[in-house]
Amino acid sequence: LPTLSMGVAFTYLDPRFTTGLTTQQIQDVNARDLGFQDIVLPTGEIYPAEAFGYGGRLRVLVTDPNNRFDKVPGQPNWQASANATWSIGRGFGVLGNMQYIGDSWGNRIETLFIPGYTVANFGVTWDNEKTHVRLNVFNAFDEINFRGTNGGNPNMVSVMPDRRYELSLKLDF
Repeated sequence: LPTLSMGVAFTYLDPRFTTGLTTQQIQDVNARDLGFQDIVLPTGEIYPAEAFGYGGRLRVLVTDPNNRFDKVPGQPNWQASANATWSIGRGFGVLGNMQYIGDSWGNRIETLFIPGYTVANFGVTWDNEKTHVRLNVFNAFDEINFRGTNGGNPNMVSVMPDRRYELSLKLDF
């Protein structure tokens, strides 16, 4: 008997309740982030703004008593997902999933913007008593997307995988 099941979820995270009580943070920035400009000598040599920090990087203690920088790095405010599974009959099924991840910042002082993205995944299945076959397509529309981290290095951003396929076979004994 064919059946269809669906699910939808939405999440909104308010930074006022997800950042904790920290009003100070040591933040890595480069000199260009602080307003330094490239210097061009009369000979044409260029000293990039980033060279004016120690090793090209500076460590700055950010004091934020007004909670201006209240966004958690890598933590988007909005996320949503939708899932559907359709059992067609005779062991065949179709799966679908879409995920929306909203905009976020890659660091606390909001100099590294991470755009939001939507990813679609699809699959087909065939099952009988002892054999289970599944073909999945992840990131089906081959979207380029990035994900920030909210721990460890606050400036680290991961490039997420492009379209990929998975074929699995499970045999029950």
